Amino acid sequence: MPAGNYKRPPITECVLEIQYAEPISDTAIDRVAARLKSTYPDHQSRIGVNLSVQDGQATLERVPEGVRLASKDQADVLLLSASKVASARLAPYTSWEQFSARARDDHEAVKKVTDYRKANRLGLRYINRIDIPGKEFAPAKYLKIGMSVPNEIVKQLHAYSVSGIYSLAVPPYQVNLNSGVVDPVLVDHTSLLLDIDLYLADGVSSKESDIWSEFERMRTVKNKVFEACITEEARALFDS
Repeated sequence: MPAGNYKRPPITECVLEIQYAEPISDTAIDRVAARLKSTYPDHQSRIGVNLSVQDGQATLERVPEGVRLASKDQADVLLLSASKVASARLAPYTSWEQFSARARDDHEAVKKVTDYRKANRLGLRYINRIDIPGKEFAPAKYLKIGMSVPNEIVKQLHAYSVSGIYSLAVPPYQVNLNSGVVDPVLVDHTSLLLDIDLYLADGVSSKESDIWSEFERMRTVKNKVFEACITEEARALFDS
């Protein structure tokens, strides 16, 4: 959904991710971070934990999982790891043109350090929070995805969370769809989540130009998924 289509788009976070067939070394990750320091002055190492059990003894091992780079205002983020590069934008969302251009710059910086690496998965994720004035709890009034429960066994729905992985009618994409109730950030509001995680896992082109053309197509498909999942009442909230 382009931000320009609505006065108040509900986007809280968007992520453009490229996964690679060959790993990126820790040294290369550090070099990319240094190259992009003017764009992302904030640098944080990401540490994971591996659990192993041998002879009845459990051992925890801390392992590096890349770095998290962020702009001074923390709105622009770049996640670098051995297997993927993910450019993210937190609210306020500006435009697809600005976001995708920065993601492409991030990818160019990685390519200059690591040379060519074939991508084997492309991902485009948009997380939306729909803020509804008042305490009314009627998810179906705003979203077309949710839970279906027989009326004879329930009196009132207070909260819900649903998730599914779907092959789209527009091949070859798949999408993880998540929806549910989330904590509101506005006083006297109810908030609903619509998380659209679109991805291409098969048939990723080896040509650089094709990858960015693919992301443009994915954006169009993502917009269609978003519009198909919301109601006119939701659209009225975004234009109010």
